[in-house]
Amino acid sequence: MRSHTMRLAGPPEKVFPLLCPVREFEWIESWACEMVFSRSGVAELDCVFQTDFADDGPQDTWVISRYEPPERLEFVRINAVRAMRYAITLSREGDSHTRAEWKQVLTGLNVEGEKVLKALTPENISAIRERTIIGGFVGSLVANDSSSAMVVAELAEYGINVD
Repeated sequence: MRSHTMRLAGPPEKVFPLLCPVREFEWIESWACEMVFSRSGVAELDCVFQTDFADDGPQDTWVISRYEPPERLEFVRINAVRAMRYAITLSREGDSHTRAEWKQVLTGLNVEGEKVLKALTPENISAIRERTIIGGFVGSLVANDSSSAMVVAELAEYGINVD
């Protein structure tokens, strides 16, 4: 299991709705997905969507397996070589911050999948996190809507400063 905790600017009620395949277009510059199933058109229990990123292996199918706004969200993400379960827990810190705990359980489904998992070093994971989460927050939301933006408070850990 891999885990990471972040302190985000904004209460859970503002942060949680952004953890949605549709809303991620707003803050992850390179985000692309195809919605397969959603009654509401956005994130909800049993929502299914697909992603296909060249640097992330074969096409993934994601299923939202737990949806408890504004505190808990879980995805099962599977492709031909590996399966992942993402568990995201949000908790309030003071009046205006959120503690976000991300847990990831990865399973290789075959020899190729085991190779992919072995290649996921802490450095690779940090680079991916910086490129998607941090880069997306800083690059779009901070510039466009600071009142609802999830600004990562630990940017210094990644060598990024926001003025």
